[in-house]
Amino acid sequence: MKLPNWKVSLSLVAIFLAGAVTGGVLTLRVVKRIATQQGQFEKWPHLILTRMQSRLKLTPEQTARIQPAIEQAARDLRDLRASAGTTILATLATLDAQIERELTPEQKPQFEKIRRDLRNRIRPPAKPGEKAAPPPEKP
Repeated sequence: MKLPNWKVSLSLVAIFLAGAVTGGVLTLRVVKRIATQQGQFEKWPHLILTRMQSRLKLTPEQTARIQPAIEQAARDLRDLRASAGTTILATLATLDAQIERELTPEQKPQFEKIRRDLRNRIRPPAKPGEKAAPPPEKP
């Protein structure tokens, strides 16, 4: 039995939409999990040490000797993240200034709106009662 063309098309569209919805839901779950794990960076040394103790069956003496190295690595990584963040913000501020120099007076308000929207997407505005993080400085 041959299905009419519109039924085949409708079936394909339904399959595509089901896949898109499933992919969207899975993507949101993964992004949410990654975002919450990034907030747990301060717990990293303890998690690593605990994992090493359980997998390697470290003695208390080994744990005492390894722990300072793990804590130092965590401090170094935290400093690298802070440094990278500062460098990224400076690079983006330089880019913004270069773009803005090329815009007409009519384009500048729209460009400012685009920048504000991007900042809010990256760092949402503070909730009532919270202190907002300062915006990146322009070069």
